[in-house]
Amino acid sequence: MTDNLDWEERKRNGAEQVVILGASNVAIGLSRLVFSLREVIPIETELKLLIAGGHGRSYGKDSAVFVRRLPGILNCGLWEKLEKTQHVEPDNSSCRLRALLTDIGNDLIYGVSVERLYNWVAECVRRLQVYNADIVMTGVPLESLAQLSSLRYSLTQKLFFPKNSSSHQTMV
Repeated sequence: MTDNLDWEERKRNGAEQVVILGASNVAIGLSRLVFSLREVIPIETELKLLIAGGHGRSYGKDSAVFVRRLPGILNCGLWEKLEKTQHVEPDNSSCRLRALLTDIGNDLIYGVSVERLYNWVAECVRRLQVYNADIVMTGVPLESLAQLSSLRYSLTQKLFFPKNSSSHQTMV
């Protein structure tokens, strides 16, 4: 948001709040994502971002990559912040909520069952629907995974997910 817009002008233009949930794609592509948002949301409109992302992030359980640890998306502080911004800030009725859920298949490489992952994602969606959010979910990149060689899959898995021993064939 530009600094020269006063409160009354921002109020007239409303606000867009965007919740972004994911893992490495969020971490890697955040600047491009914000740029893309600004292509469709005018600069005069206040843009509020709430982000739960990061390499190795899980939807439902704590994760660690090297020495950095992150709580699962369901257990992170984003939900409390969302509650506050939706119920406490003035003139929130003009604040439209949108959400992007991505990196949904990543939990599978941690050994999480499809049913459990589905329940975690469904709970995220339920929490967002409480605020009538417009929700977009990206698909699991099965085609990319299928094109990955077994060797590259195995090396990546051993480096980033050493506690999981699922095979490339099982994941595809």
